[in-house]
Amino acid sequence: MSCKLHVADAVKQDILDCDPEAIQQIGGFLLALQENPLPKNRSEMDRGAFYCRLRCGYYVAWEVSGDLMRLVSTGDTRGISIRILGVGRGLPGSKR
Repeated sequence: MSCKLHVADAVKQDILDCDPEAIQQIGGFLLALQENPLPKNRSEMDRGAFYCRLRCGYYVAWEVSGDLMRLVSTGDTRGISIRILGVGRGLPGSKR
């Protein structure tokens, strides 16, 4: 079962403002994130919040909520929600 993905309208617009190759990579990453909200190449921002740099140079930041202990111990994504915090060229939380 896939995780529920929440993307704010402002973040959707940020994605649509990217070049076509980046849009494709970001979209593919978001689809994969629904199946595996804790990919191996993630970096931690804060407890339950992560980011990843894609090949196109863009960063995607997200927050995972729900029963994280079950997710980590069994891989079961039932009840897990992912909120996309942002997409951009700069590191999440940086002024760049």
